[in-house]
Amino acid sequence: MTESAIELFNIKKDYPGVVALDNISFKVKKGSVHGLLGPNGAGKSTTMKLIVGLIPPTSGQITVSSSIGILPEFPPLYGSMRVKDYLSFVYDIKTIHKKDSNKKSYVEQAIVKCGLESVSHRLIENLSRGFKQRVGIAQALVSNPDIVILDEPTVGLDPEAIEDIRNLILELKKDHTVMLSTHHLHEANVLCDDVTIIHQGKVIQSGSIEELQKQFQTGFVVVVLLEGWSVEKEKNFLFEYPGSKIRVIENVGDSTKLEISHIDKDYLKLWTKWLSTNCDLLSFEKINLTLEDIFKSAIKGEKR
Repeated sequence: MTESAIELFNIKKDYPGVVALDNISFKVKKGSVHGLLGPNGAGKSTTMKLIVGLIPPTSGQITVSSSIGILPEFPPLYGSMRVKDYLSFVYDIKTIHKKDSNKKSYVEQAIVKCGLESVSHRLIENLSRGFKQRVGIAQALVSNPDIVILDEPTVGLDPEAIEDIRNLILELKKDHTVMLSTHHLHEANVLCDDVTIIHQGKVIQSGSIEELQKQFQTGFVVVVLLEGWSVEKEKNFLFEYPGSKIRVIENVGDSTKLEISHIDKDYLKLWTKWLSTNCDLLSFEKINLTLEDIFKSAIKGEKR
């Protein structure tokens, strides 16, 4: 059984007149990238602040297996400091109760990991938004924590900077457990091993993307390219199977691309037999639910 780096059990967080988190529970596996997903205001930032101890829970229990570094949504960067001096300063704060001779190597290691070598002697205020975000991640890493918490790490960045930060996160996985919050589902799909979906302060689903795909996908979803197919002529046959959904993706000349969902093996056999005598099947692809599909279904409380 995989050991947990973080466990939350029945966590509740109340503010005056508002229940921010309503008895949420989930686990983050050691060595994984775990995504905390949800729309703005779902409770993601509150959850992360609770995990790192910035605010206390109203009730419930949080267990953290080892040291944590955090990139908050708005990292506390001092623009008048040079990058290397700032990271040295942060290291001193984080290790104030320790006598540690590894300061120089840890600072250098954070600079290298985050690709800051070329700007390490520049003032932070003169850096681009992407490099400032890298400095924010570096300050989370400078004390070499086992767990790294990243709150919306790519928010406000241009596409090139977003790609750079995503690659950096994948590199961090080699040495750290990473937990990140995001409302960008493509980002989570690319980066995460497991996800927890939060909506209106409650955990809707939690698990690996593969597990959630199996849970929410009640039948096959296929994309097919046909030639000699007519939507009016074939409509009755395609729609006669209970619960099936057919969507025309595009028409190009005599070819039609369809997405068909809510089908099973029996329906596939019938449909394939019908195809052999009525039109030509140019391509056939079975597809899995995307994280966006899972998210929408989880929020609505339905399966596809």
